[in-house]
Amino acid sequence: SITAGHGEGSLGDGILCKPCTEALDRVQYALVEGKTHEVVVDILVGICDAVSVVVHPLNTEVCSGILRAFGSIIVDSLAEEYINGTEFCSAIHLCPSVSTRAMEGWEGLDLGVPASMREPKLQQECADVGTFAQVTDIHLDLHYKEGSSSDCTEPMCCRSGEGKGDTYASYWGHYSCDVPEVLVRNGFFAAGDLKPDFVLFTGDAPPHDDWQLGEGMTVDEARQDQLNHSIAVAEMLKEAFPGVPIFPTVGNHENFPVDQFDAPPNDWLMPSLSSVWESFLPPDALETVKYSGFYTTPVSVSNGSIRKLRVVTLMAMYCDVINFYLITGISDQANELKWLNETLAQARADGEDVILNTHIPLGDVTCFSSYARVLNEITSAYSDIIVGIFTGHTHNDQMEVLWDRSTEAHTPLSVVYIAPSITTYQGLNPSFRVYSYCRHQLADGSSRLLDYTQVRILSLLFCITAADMVAAVFH
Repeated sequence: SITAGHGEGSLGDGILCKPCTEALDRVQYALVEGKTHEVVVDILVGICDAVSVVVHPLNTEVCSGILRAFGSIIVDSLAEEYINGTEFCSAIHLCPSVSTRAMEGWEGLDLGVPASMREPKLQQECADVGTFAQVTDIHLDLHYKEGSSSDCTEPMCCRSGEGKGDTYASYWGHYSCDVPEVLVRNGFFAAGDLKPDFVLFTGDAPPHDDWQLGEGMTVDEARQDQLNHSIAVAEMLKEAFPGVPIFPTVGNHENFPVDQFDAPPNDWLMPSLSSVWESFLPPDALETVKYSGFYTTPVSVSNGSIRKLRVVTLMAMYCDVINFYLITGISDQANELKWLNETLAQARADGEDVILNTHIPLGDVTCFSSYARVLNEITSAYSDIIVGIFTGHTHNDQMEVLWDRSTEAHTPLSVVYIAPSITTYQGLNPSFRVYSYCRHQLADGSSRLLDYTQVRILSLLFCITAADMVAAVFH
């Protein structure tokens, strides 16, 4: 892909490469020696504490909380199979070289992907233009505390202490923190006022507080806290868009531990989210959500104005480079890509166009390139019916262009629309998108997507108190 955002490479210019490879070697040596899981996790915590002193000073609860959440998954996977440290650390992009691990279970698997790729036509004329909204990466923080400090020794702040000057956590939010409920509600209702036909929520309702176990929470309490944020976001979506179809996506932060998702059956997240999304999706879609997070359903509104349009939503955790269940190999977990190919084939046979949603963009550094190549092959084959691929995750205003790599012409086939976040975390202005599209199909097969408008708060610098409503308006 041509990407305006992250591409293949390493995170942080490889500064964490050596600590990563050494940590993996020490852990595997400890496992060979027969050390208990608890001892091995303690080794990881010690390495994390030592590295954080150099890279980004953190309080002792952060490394302990994160690694007690993730550590057992890492250790269990490493106990099954020896993994080369450089290979693993490059696979998760902490080392400069990029992993070339092939997707297990893909070679020799006949999915019946069409060999021909059809070039989409540019839009010519539309008699019935509608709009739909996309909100993503909300990262609501129900523990946000107005007046607290944005300067702390945790990865995310604005929950304790006393803020002064630039560190004051205002009524509307702060650029160093995830967002309070009032700002999320303000954004959703601003989008609702634009009267979209339907809404795409492309994932990540909970905040970036990945170290909860270090704060004394049990695993069950941490999971419930994550779910509470998903429930709150769902309720605000229903309030802001009454009677409007809403199509949600699982992000990498919905689970606890974050990013971690094993092959089905999933013991708590998907059954829980399927209940939260019960008012958004029909029973057949909820069944596949409960199974593994993906689903498909036609787009329909009460007046029947939208014709031949279908939503297909993927579970992106199967390409997530820090999903440690994938340490020993990348595979088509839950047969998701097989399902996608069959679903797109059926949509083409039924004469439907498709809006494809997933949380992590194909060309992002946090998505395994081998998975992305397979997904690119499938989406390219059906580019004539795919209206667009809608994602989030990066928090930035971006796009990717996917092309036909089977010929020297490199014909552009599809666009990945990467919407920016509602959260302000790490210095961003809250934002959402509104797309214009053709409600009906065109006889010549032209693209149904016409344009999009980026809507954002111009600056939070002047949004201090509840009275500063004018400054907190989305433009």
